[in-house]
Amino acid sequence: MIEITETKFYNPGLLEADMPLEAFQDLTSFTNEQLKNKDVNYAMKRALFTDSTVSGIEESIIVNAPPQSFKNFIFKFSEKYVEYFKVSVGNQKPILESSWLNLQKRYEYRPAHCHDNSSNLSFVTYIKIPYNAEDEEKYSNHYRAKIFRNGKIEFFYNSLNGFQKTFLLNIDKTFEGKTILFPSSLMHIVYPFYTSTDYRISLAGNIKFV
Repeated sequence: MIEITETKFYNPGLLEADMPLEAFQDLTSFTNEQLKNKDVNYAMKRALFTDSTVSGIEESIIVNAPPQSFKNFIFKFSEKYVEYFKVSVGNQKPILESSWLNLQKRYEYRPAHCHDNSSNLSFVTYIKIPYNAEDEEKYSNHYRAKIFRNGKIEFFYNSLNGFQKTFLLNIDKTFEGKTILFPSSLMHIVYPFYTSTDYRISLAGNIKFV
């Protein structure tokens, strides 16, 4: 008889949480206000990712910071993440380093990327998802596919023995009001959706412990 004792390697991964109702309501109101200036929001986001200035855009007409109730939630969630995965941050506290709205139309997607490496954690909060997973999986763009990716988000990481692994998160209407939190260096891709003409809306951002 062989006695076995497991030694766990704590590899920070992905955590998921529901927002408090008040925070979700405040964030929805914030988003509705942003939607009045969709073109401005797109321009501001382009500037954020290219380090360029937005010519002809008055930044004062768009609110960059999400509501305080959301920030309270994401800070508490970040502290729970650190506790859960035993991440060493000392006495440092989380701050919201950056955030932006993603307003995606049908067929739009976000290629494989990671967030700011100077940050500790990144998040995506799902505000409006206009499709059901089962409808997306029936869409006929998956010729002989065994794994369906429409509307989903996929993460890429290496296993302990060096092999590349992926994890698919099945995003649809059931994710409205949910937030996922993960290391900022974790590569991921957001796949397009096909069965709705409404916007897919999420708030993404970066958390740093200082």
